[in-house]
Amino acid sequence: MTWRGDPAVCGIFGQFNPKGADPALVERMAKRLAHRGPDGYGIHAAPTLAFGAGRLAIIDLSAPAGPLFSEDCRTVVVFNGEIYNHRALRIELERAGHSFATHTDTEVIVHGYESWGMLVFERLQGMFAIGIWDAPAERLILARDRMGEKPLYFAPLADGEILFASEVKAIFEHGGVRRAVNRAVLAEYTVLGFVAPPNTLFDGIFKLAPGEVIAIDGGGITRARFWNPGYITDNPPAYADAVREVRRTITGAVERQMMSDVPVGAFLSGGIDSSAVVGLMRQFSPYPVRTFTVGFAAEPNSPADRKFNVDVRYAAEAARTFGTDHCVITLPNDERIAWALPHLIASLDEPISMPTVVQTVFVAALARAHGVPVLLSGEGSDETFLGYNHYRAEQMLSRYLRLPGLLRRAVLNPLFERLPFEPLRRLARKARQAAPEARYLEWLRRVDHQRASALAAQGLVTWVNYPELGKARGRFDIPQFAVDDRWQRLEGIVAVDREAERAWESAKGAVVGSA
Repeated sequence: MTWRGDPAVCGIFGQFNPKGADPALVERMAKRLAHRGPDGYGIHAAPTLAFGAGRLAIIDLSAPAGPLFSEDCRTVVVFNGEIYNHRALRIELERAGHSFATHTDTEVIVHGYESWGMLVFERLQGMFAIGIWDAPAERLILARDRMGEKPLYFAPLADGEILFASEVKAIFEHGGVRRAVNRAVLAEYTVLGFVAPPNTLFDGIFKLAPGEVIAIDGGGITRARFWNPGYITDNPPAYADAVREVRRTITGAVERQMMSDVPVGAFLSGGIDSSAVVGLMRQFSPYPVRTFTVGFAAEPNSPADRKFNVDVRYAAEAARTFGTDHCVITLPNDERIAWALPHLIASLDEPISMPTVVQTVFVAALARAHGVPVLLSGEGSDETFLGYNHYRAEQMLSRYLRLPGLLRRAVLNPLFERLPFEPLRRLARKARQAAPEARYLEWLRRVDHQRASALAAQGLVTWVNYPELGKARGRFDIPQFAVDDRWQRLEGIVAVDREAERAWESAKGAVVGSA
């Protein structure tokens, strides 16, 4: 899977209120998200709705910022993201009689909704957070893309009022939104390191799940899914056929995502996923691909250098192989990075337990400094192709569980738990979890049992049993949430505000080099 990120990204925001919308509030929301829309913003106000969008121009740079309207102004759309098949959809809609005023992908959503209604989301290939105002029905529709690459938060208030935005910060512009921690999900956070949809760590604020659409009108909120992940378990293709299909799919994804009116580059770590993306990008670019990598200042061949700069060495080798225009930022081991941390945390709407946010913000800023506003990466591939160690560990555990239960429970588990070899001790602990969902969560846990119990004793979390949490999330949705965690890190950090840019200005000094 590829991920496309814009170091400055678009944002949408708005208010639905049956008693009358407040355009002044939405204006404040727009200004709060100004860092997401460097090419301006626009607002549309109706009696019960006011909403808007800030724009980073990627396609049709001359198009206006803000909402786009249908020919009769009965359908209005705000949009954050990019639709990769918009040209094909545009041709189909023009043949159906629609007239286009711009060349943007946003307008395809406008006319697509007119033609296909709620089925429009199934036709879109891309990453998106969308708001559609259906004026005749006085209905607001919100949708999030299949893998949750673009965030979309909402907060239901009293008397049918709803706020929504690409960032929680904008929702807090409403004086009636309480700033409080959602204690009910703290236990989940200690297990996963993030909070899965529909909840957030903010009490009363929710987020759309990947592939979800909600409709809001005077009757309340209706929720539905326009996509769910599918798994082929019957009659899998032959290995050679699977290889060809994977290559075809990834090649098509890279080609579509290089569609842009501004420069496109790539995060390059030198691993299989990002190197494959860069290798394919070279096929579709008449110029050397612009690639970016981050490392840490350390003595050559020191333990720190061998541990933290593996990506730098492999990325340099990949850059030479593919002939890229390669840039590296080396982060200094001093107070400049520490100074940046509060600003990086503020750029995330919710805390996530991924320290790589530090590297991400600086390498994204490096790309921006070199005039590359769009970046591809290999994020999501480990979830798609089961590349993490815990997937292989689960496979090993499944074989262990085929042994007779009495033998495992009475002999092997007690023996393994007493041995000083941690992998066997862990195997025995995981084997005590019967449900696959519970075992998956056990692999992912960020806090051990002792620490979790201490938090519960202090009243900081209300602990839950793993089987309960696993059943609540569902076996096949969990990989989606893992992907959502990655997108949250990338989307939040590349939408970094001016204060975090100052961190970049402070740190870049003599630490940027070209390979």
